[in-house]
Amino acid sequence: SFKSGNLEKWFYREKIFLLNSSLSVVKGKPGSMMNIWEDFTNEAIKFISEQNSNCIFLLLGNFAKVKESFITDKERIIKGVHPSPMSAHHGFFNSGIFKLEVNGL
Repeated sequence: SFKSGNLEKWFYREKIFLLNSSLSVVKGKPGSMMNIWEDFTNEAIKFISEQNSNCIFLLLGNFAKVKESFITDKERIIKGVHPSPMSAHHGFFNSGIFKLEVNGL
């Protein structure tokens, strides 16, 4: 379990990189600083897409799905509903998006 909220071990041990469309926000105003981060997140996704052919992109929510245009190999994309409390009940819950399927099991 994560007691501190620090997800570094996901990155270092599991090789999972989490990237939000916006990396900061004015308290109580979702998306308020998205335009500040747009170029950075777009370039980060392009770089990862071009440099790492073993990468899978999990795009959750409409803001993330727009980033599909920066991913060269569309077969490496999985899309789903954002897991936020406001939208998770619209398809994230029970979607099975984090279940690993091996050999059809």
